[in-house]
This record gives sequence, structure tokens and C-alpha cells, in this order.
Amino acid sequence: MGFGRTGKALSRICLSFDMNINVYDPYVEKKIINELGCKKTDNLNESLKKADYVSLHVPLTNETKNMINRGNIRFM
Repeated sequence: MGFGRTGKALSRICLSFDMNINVYDPYVEKKIINELGCKKTDNLNESLKKADYVSLHVPLTNETKNMINRGNIRFM
């Protein structure tokens, strides 16, 4: 979550390990994410359910506070 400078840097490292990267960032265009070898996702809940690892790279704002601490997300 979050595809700014830090998210992009981590994605390059993960891609070197042949990991599949799904990016959730509503402010970054799909084209930019795809150009770096990643896949844009628009559904945060479904992405969290499928992920083996989750990396957060977002500032703490009212919009991001409790972003993954929601009662409707079930990981198991």
C-alpha cells in the first residue's frame, strides 16, 4: 500500500526475488505501476486476503488511519 519513493524502491527489491507485486494506491496511475513490473489493484480487502506479505508506505492521515484495522477484513 502506497507507491511513492519507498514503495517503488521496495518493489524493485521484491521483483529481484521474482515476487508478484500487487499495488494499492488510488493516486498512482496503472500505467506507472505496470511499467515498473507490478500490478495495480483497486480492491484493498481482496488484496489483503490474498497477500503473503503486506508493506505499508502511507502517511498517517484521516484517510489512512485504521486502513487495515477494519472489522470486515478476515485474513483466515
